[in-house]
Amino acid sequence: VDEVAHLTLELENVENVLSAYVEPNNTLETSATGIPPHAVEIVVLGGAEADIAQVLMDNLFATPTYKDSTLGEEISGTDYNGHTQTFYITRPQQVNVSVQITYVNKLGQTLSSDNIADITSKITQLINATYMNKTLYYSDICNLATDGYTQIYAIKTMTVTVGSSPVTDSYTCTSRQYLYASSVTLSEAE
Repeated sequence: VDEVAHLTLELENVENVLSAYVEPNNTLETSATGIPPHAVEIVVLGGAEADIAQVLMDNLFATPTYKDSTLGEEISGTDYNGHTQTFYITRPQQVNVSVQITYVNKLGQTLSSDNIADITSKITQLINATYMNKTLYYSDICNLATDGYTQIYAIKTMTVTVGSSPVTDSYTCTSRQYLYASSVTLSEAE
């Protein structure tokens, strides 16, 4: 097993870690994603910092520059191949997502508050499960909004905004992002 895959797996096995991403740059130039030469970026979503730091110390260094119970922006030391390495530890950035749906009732049937809560919950869960290289599809939100409810209502308009940008097809997170459903609203069209 290569070192990157092994470290990624070790980090993902830490309690409450949702995802981990390890990107080495073994060249003499800064990478396209901004990692300096001969450095490794480690991005971890979730988990306690002390637990993550322990995994890094156990797996990265034969002789670390320092051993700390918390994560810093940078950890340096000699790796198990005898090379001096610098590791940049970051947390992914939250990107807010809002969904606004207006709907039209069919044949006098209406959405109950329980129906609206169910739809809102499902859409929120989908958005919040999108992180670090995963993609959120507009069509998946639309499908969740109508799943089981097509006899009751029809969507008149649906707006999905990721950050400040409207999305009509999909949005793919970078390795340094996770999505957060800041607002999911359903309202009856006038």
